[in-house]
Amino acid sequence: MNDKRNEDVGHDRPADQPAADSADQAAAETHESAPEQTVEVPASQWQQLQQQLNTQQEQVLRIKAEADNQLKREQRQLERHRQLALEQVMRQLLEVRDSMEMGLQASAAAEAVGSDSESVAAQQLQALRNGMQMTLKLLDKTMADHHAEIIDPQGQPFDPEWHEAVSMQAGSELPANTVVTVMQKGCRLHDRLLRPAMVVVAAA
Repeated sequence: MNDKRNEDVGHDRPADQPAADSADQAAAETHESAPEQTVEVPASQWQQLQQQLNTQQEQVLRIKAEADNQLKREQRQLERHRQLALEQVMRQLLEVRDSMEMGLQASAAAEAVGSDSESVAAQQLQALRNGMQMTLKLLDKTMADHHAEIIDPQGQPFDPEWHEAVSMQAGSELPANTVVTVMQKGCRLHDRLLRPAMVVVAAA
């Protein structure tokens, strides 16, 4: 009797399986054949959305332009502050350079009137002058590295853009309007006048 029951169960399974496969296939075909639904946007609503998009794009472009302008302004201000700070430092270095040059001139004059060039004092003076000259060269190099150029127009034509005449000298062998003596050297920084050269100019 048990063998018969097992045979009945075995005969029922193949009969149910095709029915289930047919149902799944029918459902799949129904899903595939279902038409796609489309949503139509009214023309007035579409125009409104387009206007909102254009407005947002204009706002983005305006904000970007304002940000770019602000960045450029800050860069210009930083460059101006840096330039002013550099000018202040160069002015202070010019004062140091002037003092060193005057010291060299004074030591040269003292050496010229010395009676004994082999004396200890003369040797010490020469050593001092050598040290000052080396320091002056180092100072000039430091200024040149920061694009500061010393203006020394001795024997050159007078240029009011870079020179300032303090007096005129008649009877000079140099042509008229030529710098006879440089009272104080000038300086320019990045082609910008930092201090004019104070000069004496040959008169006509």
